Amino acid sequence: AVARWAKKVVELAVAEGWTKNLASDAKAAVHYQIQDGATSDALASAQSAHGRVAAEHSSAGDLALLVARAALAGGQPAVAADAAKASRAAFEKAEKAKGAARASWRAGQAAHALGRIEDVEAAAGQVESPRKETLQALAALLKGEMKVAAGLFPQTGLRSADAAYAYMLAA
Repeated sequence: AVARWAKKVVELAVAEGWTKNLASDAKAAVHYQIQDGATSDALASAQSAHGRVAAEHSSAGDLALLVARAALAGGQPAVAADAAKASRAAFEKAEKAKGAARASWRAGQAAHALGRIEDVEAAAGQVESPRKETLQALAALLKGEMKVAAGLFPQTGLRSADAAYAYMLAA
């Protein structure tokens, strides 16, 4: 029920051109839709919100990052990779290092899902620990270096969603 309500909020915001709070409304909607298992709705909401703002808008990086998150949740890593790249570019243009690092984290996750070792390693170089070690471990997994990967996965320091993602892959 909450996911449906959140979807309606984003649809109204997009239709009415309410860009002031669009990023926060879209983030809430996508979060609830992912939690509810409605990943295709989450991706559609994120893409709709992102498409509503101009590339120069201050929330362009956040909304592209939201598309990347929803695409990963929906099993569409190629879409996620493109969105993460756009997000990183928007954050770099706005000189927002933390946002660019978050986009690199999502880019690394997408690259792992696509089997792109070099892109995972590049993303690892653009984030801080413990996400850095997680991406290094994912690159090692792709190379078939299981013992190396096991030693790289961080034991602490990841946020709960990041830890769930990392430890699921490590298992």
